[in-house]
Amino acid sequence: MIYLLNGKESWLVLRDKRRIMEQLPEDTVITELDGSDRKSFSMRDILDVVWTVSLFESRKAVVVTDPWFFMTGKGEEKEPKPRKNINAELLSSYCRNPNDDCDILFVCAGWNASKAAAEYKVLSSCPKSVASIISHRDLRFGDLDTATDKALSESNHTFTRDAVEEIRLRAAGSISEIYRAIENFDLYGKKDINREDVIRLMPPNAEADLWRLGEALLKKDTRLMIRAYRDLKELSGYSDTDIIPLIASQIRRVYNSRLCADKGMSDDQIIAYTGSKTARFDLRNSSRYTTASCSVCSVRWLIWTRASRPGRSKKRAAWKTGC
Repeated sequence: MIYLLNGKESWLVLRDKRRIMEQLPEDTVITELDGSDRKSFSMRDILDVVWTVSLFESRKAVVVTDPWFFMTGKGEEKEPKPRKNINAELLSSYCRNPNDDCDILFVCAGWNASKAAAEYKVLSSCPKSVASIISHRDLRFGDLDTATDKALSESNHTFTRDAVEEIRLRAAGSISEIYRAIENFDLYGKKDINREDVIRLMPPNAEADLWRLGEALLKKDTRLMIRAYRDLKELSGYSDTDIIPLIASQIRRVYNSRLCADKGMSDDQIIAYTGSKTARFDLRNSSRYTTASCSVCSVRWLIWTRASRPGRSKKRAAWKTGC
């Protein structure tokens, strides 16, 4: 059997790998290969292991981590493409005559396998009895909320409302972080989880503290502002000249979300437009404030940014992009 496990949700990819490995017989001979080097690694290296005769009649498994031939061409050095894709041809030939005593696992943890790759097309055209493609790609706005609610409800814990909000914020849009948090809660041994437990057990997140600081400014909550400011400085190491333009950008994202909502854009369209990791909370904030109130806050922070010289920060470029 051939498995292609891929997706940006690395925790889910590694979980699937672990489950597959657990189903193999105990005497399975496992070979780990690093497939990230395009110059030295090819499908021939995998087949050499697959067809090597073992002295013991035991099952074999070949685990290939980060196979380069499933990667997209974006961001890579441009190289002349060979006239024939030898890797795809070898994989196609193997799929027609596989070794029934060997499993191949292509593990792409943290990135999506390119559907345009010839090797991907080979596996997708194979019968399900020969090859299986399991993808954990980025979830859309509504799907992420549904998956988060499902993961929390299936856990052995109960959560307060503010604990759920804190989990969502610290997860920064990643369902993998939700499952990692649940594992920590299981080890913690407490059934009822509150916000203080989440803060203690989930790793801090600079994006979350940055969002809190922007929210505190919009709410005019001095206590929350001081706490978020202190946590952000301790976590990120940013200076004051770094933080001021970042907060201006945070408020501008809320402004953009409000503006997009007024124009009738859907939640998914707003998230794609703003490109924010805390888009869910930006949208929630945008429903509380008007574009005028966000503009006043943005102008106020812009004035403080210019007044924060000497020392020009690279982070200030974020203000221009509104990201």
